[in-house]
Amino acid sequence: MVAGRTGFAYRTAGGAGYQWTDYASGATSELHLKDNYFQPVNTMSDVIAYPVTAGTVNLVDAPGGTTRTVQLPAGFRYLTVHGETVVAAATTGDATGECHLFRFDGPVLTDRKVVGLPSGAVCTAAFTSVYGVGDPSSTVVGYTLGTVRHYGLVDLDEATFTELPFTGAPKDLQVTKDSVSWFEASKSVKVLSRADLQAAPRSVPIVGPVSNSYVKTFLVGDQVVWANGGGGALTAVAPDGKTTTLLSYAYADRALSGPDGSLLVLGKDPSGDYAVHRFTAGPDGAPLRSEVLTVPWQASRSARLALNGNRLVTYETDPTGAGLGFFERQPALTGTPTVSGQTYLGPASVQYSAVCKEVQSCPELYPAADGSAVYTTLEDNGYRIHVVDKDDPAPGSQVTVGTAAPKVYGVSGHYIAYGTGTSTAARTEVRDLDSLAVVRTAPAGASALWGNTLWQLSATGKLTATDVAKGTVTRTLTTGASCAVPALQASARYLYWECGAAPTAAGVVDLADGRARTIGVGVTPGRLGDGFVSRLDADDRVVVTDLTGASPADLVMGTANSSVPGAGWTADPHSGLVAYAGKDQKVHLAPTGIGSAPLAQIDSSVPATKNVDDEGRRWTPKWWLSKAAASWKLSLKNKATGITVATLSGGETGGLIEASWDGVPSAGHPVANGAYTWTLTAQPADGSGAPLTKSGTVQVTGGGAVQRDYTGDGIGDVLTLNAKGQFTFQHGDGTGKLSGKTSGSGWSTSAVAVPFGDLNDDHCNDVLVRMTDGSLRGYKPACGKAVTPTTSYTKLGNGFQAYKTLTTAGDLTGDGRADLLGWKTSTGDLYLFATKSDGTMAAGKKIRSHWTYTKVMGVGDLNGDGYGDLLAKDKSNELWRYNGTASGQFKERVLVFKDWGASYNTVVGVGDITGDGKADIVERDGSGNLYRNNGDGKGSFGSRTKIATGWQGYKGAF
Repeated sequence: MVAGRTGFAYRTAGGAGYQWTDYASGATSELHLKDNYFQPVNTMSDVIAYPVTAGTVNLVDAPGGTTRTVQLPAGFRYLTVHGETVVAAATTGDATGECHLFRFDGPVLTDRKVVGLPSGAVCTAAFTSVYGVGDPSSTVVGYTLGTVRHYGLVDLDEATFTELPFTGAPKDLQVTKDSVSWFEASKSVKVLSRADLQAAPRSVPIVGPVSNSYVKTFLVGDQVVWANGGGGALTAVAPDGKTTTLLSYAYADRALSGPDGSLLVLGKDPSGDYAVHRFTAGPDGAPLRSEVLTVPWQASRSARLALNGNRLVTYETDPTGAGLGFFERQPALTGTPTVSGQTYLGPASVQYSAVCKEVQSCPELYPAADGSAVYTTLEDNGYRIHVVDKDDPAPGSQVTVGTAAPKVYGVSGHYIAYGTGTSTAARTEVRDLDSLAVVRTAPAGASALWGNTLWQLSATGKLTATDVAKGTVTRTLTTGASCAVPALQASARYLYWECGAAPTAAGVVDLADGRARTIGVGVTPGRLGDGFVSRLDADDRVVVTDLTGASPADLVMGTANSSVPGAGWTADPHSGLVAYAGKDQKVHLAPTGIGSAPLAQIDSSVPATKNVDDEGRRWTPKWWLSKAAASWKLSLKNKATGITVATLSGGETGGLIEASWDGVPSAGHPVANGAYTWTLTAQPADGSGAPLTKSGTVQVTGGGAVQRDYTGDGIGDVLTLNAKGQFTFQHGDGTGKLSGKTSGSGWSTSAVAVPFGDLNDDHCNDVLVRMTDGSLRGYKPACGKAVTPTTSYTKLGNGFQAYKTLTTAGDLTGDGRADLLGWKTSTGDLYLFATKSDGTMAAGKKIRSHWTYTKVMGVGDLNGDGYGDLLAKDKSNELWRYNGTASGQFKERVLVFKDWGASYNTVVGVGDITGDGKADIVERDGSGNLYRNNGDGKGSFGSRTKIATGWQGYKGAF
C-alpha cells in the first residue's frame, strides 16, 4: 500500500494493477502505471513513485495524472523519493557523498545540494524499505562518518539537514509534524519533540510478550501504536505510558503511516470480513477509526504443510499462487487437536511467490522442536537453507550450501541433515540450526536424522547410526533388503525405508530389537509417524499403517487434495497426528489413536559450567524430546551440601524443554562456587508411559567463594610456603587428595599467611600476609591466580608480630564476612578483628584470656550452624572445639578427641576437600607425612587417612 494525502494506493492479492481509493468519498479508480510489477514507494503524498532503473524514477499524480520521469544525471545514485522530490547521493569527484534533491520546476529538473551535513559525511538511504519516513515537507536520510551510521531530517523545501540524536540502526523510525520516534531493544519507544531534537526523549514502555526483532511501532498523533508479530492487533499507548487501547481491527503486517500522522491498517471487522481502516488522532488524542475500503475475500490455501512435536507449519498462498507467507499453529496437546490462532513466520520469498501455483514449486517445510522451521530457496549464488521463527521471520537466518539442490533428510534436535554436491563431491552434511555451521560430514546416500543420531542406509540394506556430535558409530542394523535407490526416515521406535521414487518396496526396522519386516506400499511415498506410516492410495485417501501390532493394520483418515507428500498430507514423527489438506481446501488434523512411545530425550545441550559473574550469559540447558510433555521441573542442588538452590518449571511443550538460570537464588546473593547436581523431570502430555528423568552436574564459577577455595571449583585448597619463598596453593581435588598447584614467588621465608575470605566482593578468596615488619596486608588474587608480592593488596594494620597465631574461623559476627583471630604470644589472650564492609579490619577485641593451648586453629563451620568454629589442642594432646556465634564470641569448649595429634607440627582447617560439603582438616607430622580427617558435619572427624608424603620441606602450611 501507499498512504497518500487524500487517498491510498494498493493492489489486491492476484490483482493485475494498482487501485486508488479516496479517503473522503471511498471512490476507487485504477492507477494506470506503466510498470505494475514495480513496488511503489510510500512518498507521504498523492504522488505514486517507483524506481525503474538505478537512476530512473517514475512519478505519477494520483489518481489519474500523467507520468513524469526523473532521470538522474550521471554521477548520482538514487536513495529514495519523498513527495515529488528524489533524494540522491553524488558518487564522483569532490562531491562524492553529498546529498542532493532533484525536483521538477515546470519542465526543468532542478538539483539542490543539501547543506548542514558534517564534513566527510557520505549520504545514504535511511532504510532499504519502500515505506517512507517523514512528513509532507521533510524526510529522513542517513550518512556514514568513519564506521558510524548517523541520521537526520532533510527539509525538502530548504534543502537543509538537521541531525537526529542517535546512531546505529534505529528500528521503526517514525516522523510526524510534531515528533520523532523509534523502538529500542529495551522494549520501549523513544519519542522526541521536533521543537527540540536534542532534548531527552520521553520513554513509552511496551508491556507484554514482545519479540524485539519483529515488533512494529507507529505514531498516531501523540500516541504510540505497536504490535507484536505479523498477525497481532495493534495497541495504542497514551503519552502517560500507562493508558492503553486495543485497536482490534488491525492486522499488524499490513500497517502503514500516512503523511498527516494517520495510520492505515488492514484488518477484520466484527463479521470477519477484511477491510482497510484509517486511524487518526481524535479530539482527546485517542485514535479514531474509519473504514476506507472493504476488501473482497479470497481464500488462502496451504501449499505446504508439516508437523513436528504437535506443531503445524504451513506455507500459504492465495488462489492465484501468489505467496502470503509462513504460518505456525499449535494444536492442543491433549484432547481434540483443534487449532486456534496462528503465528506469522514471515513473508513468502520472491522466488516462491512468483512460481507457486503448483505445490511442487512451493518450499517444502521442515519444522523444528524449538519453534523454528526450515526451507530452501534457489538464489543467484546457489541454494540457501533458511531457518525462520517468530522472532526471526522469513528470510530468517540463512546459509548458501552450493549450486546443487540440497535434499533435506531431516530436521531434529538442533540439527539439519541434507545431501549436497554431485558426482565425487556428493556428501551428506549436518548443520547446527543455531549457528548453521557444518558439524558433521558423512558419505552421500539415503539418510535420516533423529535427535543427535544420523542414520544412513546403503544399497545393500545396511543401516548405520552415527553420533552427530562425536562422529562415532553407535549401532548397525539391516533392512534385509537391497535397493538401488533407497530412502529412509526415522522416529523414536522405527526406521522406515522405501525403494524408488515411486516406491516398489518398503519396510520398517524396530529399534527395540532390530527386527526388520516389509510392509505394503501406496501410490505415493510414505511419511513416518510415531508408530505408523502414512501414505495415499489410488483414491487420494490418507491411509495409516499401524506398526505397533503383531501385524500391520491399515486405517483411512481422510481424502487429500494433492498427492504430493508435505502438501496433500503429512505425519508427525513425534505424535500420533496426521494432517491433510482436504478437498474443501481446509487443513484437517486427525489423531490416529495409535499408542505412543515413552517420553525420552533425543538430544540435549547442557552447558557444563555457569559463570555467575557473566551476568549477560545465563545457564541455558536444552533437552529435545521424543514427544510432547505436559509439564517439567528442573531442580539444582549443591553437590556438596545437598541443599536445593533453585527449582525451575514449565508447562506444555511440544518437543523442547528450555530452562534458564542466572545462578542467583531469590535471596539475591550468588550461589557458592562448586558442583551442582541438576535433575530434570518431565511428564508425558498424552499420559502414556513413565515420566522422563535426567540428571547431571554443572560447575558454578564466579559465585560466592567457598572456604579455602582459590581456584573457583568449590573445593578447599592448602597454602604452603617453601624455602624458595614461594606461596603455593595445593589444589583439593574433591576426593580428599591434593592435585595441581598454583605458585607465586618473591616472598620472605618468614612470611605468615592466613587463607581468608573475600575482602573485595570479587567472589574470590583473599590471603592475609604478615610481613617481616609485623604489618598485615590483605592480598586479593583473582580466582585461580597465584598470590605474589605484586598482587593488589590493602594495608590492614601494624604490630601483628605480637601474635603467635593468626587464623580465621570464618564469620563470627553474623555479617557473612570472614573475621580474623589473633592469639597473643605474651598473654595467651585471643583477639577478634572483625572485617568491615570496605575490606579493612576493626580494632582487635579481646574475647578470651590466658589460653595455654599448644595450637589454636580456625577451621570454618564444623557443625553446620553457619558460624566459624575453632579447634585448640592442649598440652595433654586433647583436642577441643569452640563453636562460633554471631556475636563475636565462642561458646564453651567441647572435647573432640583425647590423646590426639602428639606427632603433628601443623594442623590446618582446609575446608571441604572431599566434596561432601563438610569442613575437613589436614595434619603434617615430623616425618613430612600429610594426613586428612574428614569432618562429619556435627563438630567431629573421622579417622585419619594419609594423602601425601615429603611435606617436611615446607616452611609453613596454612
